[in-house]
Amino acid sequence: MTVPAALTTYPHDIEKHPRPWAENRFRHIVRWRAPEAGGHFPAMEMPGEFVRDLREGLAAVLAASV
Repeated sequence: MTVPAALTTYPHDIEKHPRPWAENRFRHIVRWRAPEAGGHFPAMEMPGEFVRDLREGLAAVLAASV
């Protein structure tokens, strides 16, 4: 996939998405985050941080799309 992508991988998620795996599938990663906390339901576990991450990720994707 060559469209801009913003990815966050949480340490306690059920599935793991290492950066090399992601880079093989998403060719244009404009933002990568690997926070120290969070799991499969980050919106419920840490809503403030999740919303901030979503906003910053979307801003990075939109800036790269111009």
